[in-house]
Amino acid sequence: MPNISESMALALSIQANHEKQNELIYNTIETYFNEQNLSGFAKLMESQKNGEKTHNELLQTYICDRSGKVTFEPINYPKLDIDYLLGNPEALIEVFKLVLETEQITTSKLTELAKLSFTESDFQTFSFLQTLIVEQTEEENYAGTLLQKALMLSDCMPSIMLWNESLLK
Repeated sequence: MPNISESMALALSIQANHEKQNELIYNTIETYFNEQNLSGFAKLMESQKNGEKTHNELLQTYICDRSGKVTFEPINYPKLDIDYLLGNPEALIEVFKLVLETEQITTSKLTELAKLSFTESDFQTFSFLQTLIVEQTEEENYAGTLLQKALMLSDCMPSIMLWNESLLK
């Protein structure tokens, strides 16, 4: 496999850093749910967090496999400024708006990377990114479904609690 260009390695490194940032966002949300004894929602966010970690690792491995240099940047731990759910069921909407926004930003960034790889005639990277984009589109759709469900249930705490419990199965 030919070496990856410096510009593509840097762009993929920036994406890997973005995925790490997403992992921290989901870790923060997972903790937020754990603090409220909402284990089902916490488990859901743990799964999201692990997916972001996997994406970060895939990108780093790909860069190395193509003889590129992975560039690390400082990552800031996100602050979650949302009221506790048990006192404010509307907070669940805010959480899932953040999840959807996070996924939409990632989809946009991956799409831009695919454009760059195509412009550089780096079709191996383009193919690699297509796999990530397909998965990312599924993640974005799932985040939209979560938000829709939160919108439907936001005024009914017993339904939110049942949803939480159903996520443990």
